[in-house]
Amino acid sequence: MFRRTVPKRLPITIVKLPMPVRPQASYGKQCARLSRSRKVFHQQKTVSAVSRREERALPCPSDVDVAPCVCSFDGASLDLDCSSVKDLDDLARVFQAEFPFPSFTSLAIADNPQLVGELPGGIFGPVTFQNITLVRTNLSAVSDTAFTSSASRLQVLDLGSNALTSFPFATLGNYFLLQHLDLKRNKLGRISDLESSSLEFLKLDSNPLLELTANTFADARYLRALYLNDASLKEVPVGLFDGLNHLQELYLMGNQIQTLSSGTFNLNSKSLIILALAGNAISQVEQNAFGTSLSNTVILDFRANSLTDLPESVWRPLIAVLGPDSLHIDGNSLTCGCDLCWLMQDATLLSHTTGGKCSSGEYLEDVSTDYCDFFCFRNSESHYHQDAPGVLKNRGRHISLLIRRRRFCVDSTADETSMTWNLYEVLGLKCLSVP
Repeated sequence: MFRRTVPKRLPITIVKLPMPVRPQASYGKQCARLSRSRKVFHQQKTVSAVSRREERALPCPSDVDVAPCVCSFDGASLDLDCSSVKDLDDLARVFQAEFPFPSFTSLAIADNPQLVGELPGGIFGPVTFQNITLVRTNLSAVSDTAFTSSASRLQVLDLGSNALTSFPFATLGNYFLLQHLDLKRNKLGRISDLESSSLEFLKLDSNPLLELTANTFADARYLRALYLNDASLKEVPVGLFDGLNHLQELYLMGNQIQTLSSGTFNLNSKSLIILALAGNAISQVEQNAFGTSLSNTVILDFRANSLTDLPESVWRPLIAVLGPDSLHIDGNSLTCGCDLCWLMQDATLLSHTTGGKCSSGEYLEDVSTDYCDFFCFRNSESHYHQDAPGVLKNRGRHISLLIRRRRFCVDSTADETSMTWNLYEVLGLKCLSVP
């Protein structure tokens, strides 16, 4: 019988090769690796976010679209600086861009002589501002509708140090929140009548061609500070300041004003703080030139004018209502004679002035009031006066002059006599007689 032979199975030997032993990382190193991985992840995420912000950092528009203007946001104020635009066309192009948030806090354009001609209407598109500063350019005019988009928000408008020959004053009533308007150092001429129920601060300094009429400020009754310095004004129209009942500061320094007529400053303001008239050529002040506007809290600045005398009928009521050191009269060459004794002999009134000097160089407070007793006497209206120098005239039978508490007697034999006197004899208390 055939038997199948089954081959013997050979034993299988499994050899286990040793696995490479990887050094066990310490717990600290594992944490460090994990920290590095997280840091790389966050850096990649930050770079991605920065890239997105560079493209558009809300609430600002795209940097590329508004260049060369620069938008900034500090969490409270959204501002735009367009000082580097090439010209007005470039400025107009900027405001054709998409502005996701068009309500800005401020616009600044400064030191750009390439801006020439008229600022056109609608140039800012739908973008609005609370404050606009557009200074030191060569703009010569402003369109009636240049700032229309900001009419309901504009509070401060600074157009100082340009070359403006005109400004749309008639449109101010449309800007019912506008409080500050600065037009100093331009070339403005005749100012049309202002109409504004909100304007509080107006600067028209250093416009050498400025012309004002009695009605220029009639409908700007809420003005608190008005600057008209260095405007070559030769006169102040009577009525110019009538009705400015809220005015606190009025500056008219460095003009060419010579006379202050009656009613010039009929402000009727109870809150006036300073009225500055320094650096003019004022030589005459008429009675009631200041109306009822002065008080003991007002500074009245008459420095560097052409005052030579201070008539008592004009200046006594004026000085009396002021407070100490309130009338500044430095730089006026005053004639310190009998006509000024009313002030020099009244310590209270004199204390209300400061800086007053005689033409001879002495301060008013340093002049001996004995001179007033020596050479001056009061008339029936109690005003000091002196006739021709060196001559005393009398209208009665006897005259008595008080000199150093003694009496200098003159006998006369006529109703109208005159006596010439010698200074040394008067000081020597000698009696003189005339026929």
